[in-house]
Amino acid sequence: MPYTGLMAGRTTRSTISRRGPFFSTISHTLTFLVGLSVIVPLTLVGGFSFAIARYSFERTAMGQIEDALEGALATVEYFEAQVEAGTASIESALVDIRRLFCGPPIEVTIAAQDAGEARSFLAGFAKVGSDGEFGLVYASGRATLGPSALLDAFMDVFNGLSLDGQYQLVNGPRQVRIRFDLSRAILRMRDSGYVFSIKGSDPGYTGSIFELFHPTLTMVDVSSITNSHGERVGLAISQRQGQSLGDGSDGYIRYGYDWANTGETTDRRKITLLRYFEPWNWVIAAGLYEDEYFAPLSSLAAAIALGLILFGTLFVALARKTGRVLIGARAETLSQAFSKVTVDGGNSSFPTDWNDEFGDMARAADAMSRSLAERNRRLAEYRAFLSAVLDAVPGPIFALDRSDRVTMANASARERFSADNRTDSALPEALSRYLPDVHRVREDGAGRSYARETVETLQRRVFSVSILPVPNSDDGSVVLVLFDLTELDHAEEGLRLAQKIEVAGTIAAGMAHDMNNLLGGILGCSSLLRADAEEGRAIPPVELLA
Repeated sequence: MPYTGLMAGRTTRSTISRRGPFFSTISHTLTFLVGLSVIVPLTLVGGFSFAIARYSFERTAMGQIEDALEGALATVEYFEAQVEAGTASIESALVDIRRLFCGPPIEVTIAAQDAGEARSFLAGFAKVGSDGEFGLVYASGRATLGPSALLDAFMDVFNGLSLDGQYQLVNGPRQVRIRFDLSRAILRMRDSGYVFSIKGSDPGYTGSIFELFHPTLTMVDVSSITNSHGERVGLAISQRQGQSLGDGSDGYIRYGYDWANTGETTDRRKITLLRYFEPWNWVIAAGLYEDEYFAPLSSLAAAIALGLILFGTLFVALARKTGRVLIGARAETLSQAFSKVTVDGGNSSFPTDWNDEFGDMARAADAMSRSLAERNRRLAEYRAFLSAVLDAVPGPIFALDRSDRVTMANASARERFSADNRTDSALPEALSRYLPDVHRVREDGAGRSYARETVETLQRRVFSVSILPVPNSDDGSVVLVLFDLTELDHAEEGLRLAQKIEVAGTIAAGMAHDMNNLLGGILGCSSLLRADAEEGRAIPPVELLA
């Protein structure tokens, strides 16, 4: 009966799955590696190019800011010289500076309860009649005066005030705000970059500081104005906070901050360079927003990303095609050849005529298949021999696995117990009483034997029973061996009967001998008496008794 696990005579094919995760195939792995080897360098080159471009744009922007700041400083120094020479006042110089750096004024707004109050204030301040058509717009507690004769008159009066008077008017109850047309400024950078100035202060100063010129915050106290992060930007610029880019008082100070101009809803990152003008205690600043000088980088980044996607896709497609042709197809052929191989070595179709590495694999696999077939053939012969040896044993033999299923039963076991010819069957009912002993033998590894056991087979028989563990068995196999004692019992019974008959014969022979001795004496005496009688000699009774 065949043992479980031996495959002699079977033709079951190996199952080789060609489906699985992406990296389960060589062609996919090659595609990934080639794509990675292309995409990573392209990404590095693109990133490096982008970083160089960004640095270049930043340096260009910083150069523009430096140029604007140097020009502004030279202009302020020119007007300071005129003031020192007495040919101009600081107020008149400031008018020209504002015109150069901020452009002409185009709007004035003031706080008022209604349009009439605003008209009266503006007309009275500008010393003009209030009956004219001023084009005044009132909304939400503020009146706005656009380009008009009244605006020109207002600015003439405003410019004639001292710096302290301008400061008081702008930061007083009317909250005057002047907006300049930055697009018409003589010195400007890009669309919204500009030059401005704040009164200087020392660290720890808590008083007012104001903008000397600014497109929207001229003369406004900015000491408490913050951005969306709570940063007091005006105070930081006034105290010249930031990163020093030079030595001594003549060096630049770089200060970056987030800021939203009038009409903007979100902050924009602004890079500003500062220089201190000591004669007038001014901090002159020139700033440019990052989104303006980095604007071309968006197109460059898009071009780099598009190129990366196109070239990466192209190379991945080429790698996939190459891997499929050079590796995937041959690997699939080998896989199909493996799937056709049977355990007895049949149907071998390995492409041994290939002359590359896959050919070496095919030839090695073909040799392995043939070697496996030869080993299976020898194993089948050995199994057949072993099965014949076990079948020649007159006593029943059963092998049980850990689940107490029969994995082997020899011919005697099948004949005497009508055991199933298949493996994985249950132990015959007549032997089930030995299962507890089988469990104990499996647990402690010590065999057990029973000298004389009566077992109901097809007939009532007497066996000696041995339960033995199988050495080095991974599945806990146990062998149940039975030796039939029934015929031996019959032979012993016949021997005992023969011995009894022999003893009875011996006793009978002895008794016959003794009887013969007695009868011999009797017969002798009777012969003598007969002779005496025939001779006529009388015999006394006493002699007869003697």
